[in-house]
Amino acid sequence: MVIAKMQDSFDNLKEQFKKRKVKKEYTVLVYGKIEKDEDEINFPIRRSSDGYKMAAAPVALEKSRIAITGFEIVKKFINYTLLKVKIKTGRTHQIRVHMLAYGHPVVGDDLYNTKRTREQNSKLNLGRLFLVADKLSFYDLKGELQSFKIELPKELKKFLGTIK
Repeated sequence: MVIAKMQDSFDNLKEQFKKRKVKKEYTVLVYGKIEKDEDEINFPIRRSSDGYKMAAAPVALEKSRIAITGFEIVKKFINYTLLKVKIKTGRTHQIRVHMLAYGHPVVGDDLYNTKRTREQNSKLNLGRLFLVADKLSFYDLKGELQSFKIELPKELKKFLGTIK
């Protein structure tokens, strides 16, 4: 989260978000083994027919919006893959929707999942999504790049230590 103290800083940040100059990186654990070391998902996203969540489709449908998610593998486990994710667009639930459409739902996600992963989430009892916005970069009023990074929360680090 970033908060501007002064109006000119707020306007600067707002413009960078609008022009997609703010860089956001996420750490995500997904179900299954992803074979490609890196990839880009560019399925358009739209509100699903049931109205309370989003849906991705391999082709643009009415009212869908372009969404691009890039990822690279950090570590492969037997039944999971840890990813570093960068979004090029900022759609509602974009990472969660794209990872489900890609066939690898986010661990702990009880909204965008399959029956199997929903059951697995219940067994794991993680209590949250394994999805963390851990790096944010933008330019300050002087034009200097400002980057901020956080560590994974303790409960997620602990969970990684329990899987093979």
